[in-house]
Amino acid sequence: MKCSQEDGENGTVVNVKLTGGYYESMDEPVTSEHGELLSLLFTATQESRLNLSPLKDVTSIFSGHADREEETMVPVLEFFRSFTGQGKIPDGDYLRIKADEFRTEEPVMLKEHREIMDLLGRMEREDGAVQLVLENLSAFMERHSNMEEYYLYPLAFHACSLIDSL
Repeated sequence: MKCSQEDGENGTVVNVKLTGGYYESMDEPVTSEHGELLSLLFTATQESRLNLSPLKDVTSIFSGHADREEETMVPVLEFFRSFTGQGKIPDGDYLRIKADEFRTEEPVMLKEHREIMDLLGRMEREDGAVQLVLENLSAFMERHSNMEEYYLYPLAFHACSLIDSL
């Protein structure tokens, strides 16, 4: 996995690019993106003069959101690795608990996606590199949310169905 960043004015991280790589577990790509998004949120919060309040709100929502996904969705998706013979199948009771937790949390996580995108969409325009950070943050957050909503969440629901049959 290679990670590079482009620097803006005053060393501001403007864009983070990931290329290549193989993940040993489902946890890695999800937590990696969550970490990158939190890093961009931190940078934006440090650099922004006009959008401090919405950025703090986004950070607050997103940090809890990321924890919920990593605690509910990731273990359910990790089941696929073991199901295909690439790992030891975890305890069935544990998997059923995680599947139920994911089903309960998924509507909350969808709502949080909308809240985050709404907050990011209402931010004021800023000058120079700060605006680039805000634009990249918004684009990355939208892409990440779409990946979860259109691919990972449906896949997790499929895993939940398989777990129910254990």
